Amino acid sequence: VAAACRRIEQGEEEPSLAELADAAGRSAGYFHRIFKAVTGLTPKDYAAAHRAARVRQGLEDGASVTTAIYDAGFNSSGRFYEKSTGMLGMTPT
Repeated sequence: VAAACRRIEQGEEEPSLAELADAAGRSAGYFHRIFKAVTGLTPKDYAAAHRAARVRQGLEDGASVTTAIYDAGFNSSGRFYEKSTGMLGMTPT
């Protein structure tokens, strides 16, 4: 699970559940259950939380919103803005 967390954190794009399970040598269903039991989150939720933290850190460091969005791994600004209120706790404006 720790290796999967590092893979999620270091990847440019979110790895699929199948990729993470294959790397761990487990079935997707079993890996999903173990990951959630250990971290309290699903792999997808873990990746989303990590991406949100990267955006917040980029904004705290003084990066422009666009730079922070793309550096965090969002493919488009629209994907960020649809999730931004929950991610940042405020509207984008």
